[in-house]
Order: sequence, then C-alpha cells, then structure tokens
Amino acid sequence: MGADEALHLALISRIAADPLAAARELAAQVGSMAPLTLRATKEGLRRLRVAAGAGVDDTDLVEWCYGSADFREGMEAFFAKRKPQWQGR
Repeated sequence: MGADEALHLALISRIAADPLAAARELAAQVGSMAPLTLRATKEGLRRLRVAAGAGVDDTDLVEWCYGSADFREGMEAFFAKRKPQWQGR
C-alpha cells in the first residue's frame, strides 16, 4: 500500500516531506508532555488491547493522574501562563 492510499484510508494522518524531521518533531512534542499522564495513557491502551472490549476499569489511572503533584503543577502553570515543570510525581 502506498502512502496516498494509507492517508485516504486514515491509517496515517499526514505525509511528511521529511519523515525523520517529522518524527523528531513528534518525539519532542510527546517528550514535553506530563510523564505520569503518558504512562497512564499507555497502560490504559494496554488494558483495552488485553480486554478486547470486555470493559476496562481505569478508575485507578484517573485517580493516579489527577491526584499527582504533576497535575497540580500543570494547573498552576496553565493559570500562570507558563510552561509546566514535570517531575513525574
């Protein structure tokens, strides 16, 4: 399958002129996100894959993220209009 067909089928969201630069840009974007939220997202996706639609309880992940110091830092940074300083806690 070619890139144009993959784009048409929504298997990919765009075709980059420079794939390596696009990958680096995406890596930088993901790397700037809250580490606990990324970890919880990965775990939630893993649970969905394993459960195969059987219903997944993600309450612990939500409580873990929203009760974290990083969540409070994110809220404070948002209201102060500054970049958050993630600590992974």
